[in-house]
Amino acid sequence: MNFKYVRHGALLCLMSVLAACVAHAPRPSGLPLWVKNPPASNEAFYAIGQGISLYEAEHQARLSMAAQMQVKVSDYMQTRTIVDGRFHRDYFDQTTSVTVSAVSLSQARAVEQSQSGLDWYVLLKLDRAGFVEQQRLLLDEDLRVLQAAMNLRDAPSFRRWWRLRQQMPAARRAWDNVLLVNSLTPGESIEVGAGQKQILDRYFSALQASEQVVNFVLSDQSQVKGLAAVLDQQLADAGLARNSQTGRNTAQIALATDLEVTPLGREFHVVRVLYLRLLAQGQVMAQTQIKAKGVGLGSRQQGIQVADRKLLEQAQQQNLVTQLFQPLEAEHK
Repeated sequence: MNFKYVRHGALLCLMSVLAACVAHAPRPSGLPLWVKNPPASNEAFYAIGQGISLYEAEHQARLSMAAQMQVKVSDYMQTRTIVDGRFHRDYFDQTTSVTVSAVSLSQARAVEQSQSGLDWYVLLKLDRAGFVEQQRLLLDEDLRVLQAAMNLRDAPSFRRWWRLRQQMPAARRAWDNVLLVNSLTPGESIEVGAGQKQILDRYFSALQASEQVVNFVLSDQSQVKGLAAVLDQQLADAGLARNSQTGRNTAQIALATDLEVTPLGREFHVVRVLYLRLLAQGQVMAQTQIKAKGVGLGSRQQGIQVADRKLLEQAQQQNLVTQLFQPLEAEHK
């Protein structure tokens, strides 16, 4: 017997057994204390994120921090009463659920990071005073925009309503920041004051007053049955009046369509495009479009019907009134 090979074989077996034991032995977690016991402070916000990569762990930490702030805003709305009319309260109900979703957490920084096994952990810190000051500066900027829109002392009219309506994104951000800052600084000197809230009250009151005199008429040249009814309902849902009478404060929503038919063998490929334009006193205030496609087998008319049905479904699923105003809103973001 060759004892040299026996010794080598026994050594290999022993190494295999040891390796198997190591592989199946429970690994210590190796988690740092800050993972098990996150720091707490009145001067800063902390959040922990976990992920399979350092990037994902930090991303999860930011989501966690935003969720914490959302809870604070919800608590604030439950414990404080905003004194205003039904119009404002309805608006609050529509916006508070997304208060924190668009808030920038750019000042938050990772102060600790650790890897345990395949997972990464990140501790994120956000200085409270710096964050509140950032949001107050953004609030002041939006309030200046709203004040500039209200400085013209013209009477309620379509032009005034349209000018104020364009500033709706700034008003949304301002309301969000009022709620956020006050929920993070209850009773403190840096809480948003009554004067700033009054600007928002004046803005919504002016918008509502102008809205009462605005009237819309539909000019339907679309050749798609049912589109005018969809626009009618969406105008009603937005609280905007629509009738056939015209006047100085009347705006027209014009619907028109374009049709493109391409024969391919026995198939007819159809593209129907809907154009919407908002006109006031002969001027185009805004415009947008949607389109749908259809295919007819051996029949041009069948392809048109399919495209028109899809276009109508798309118009019902989307808010065409909001979409018509959206291009102007986007310019002020």
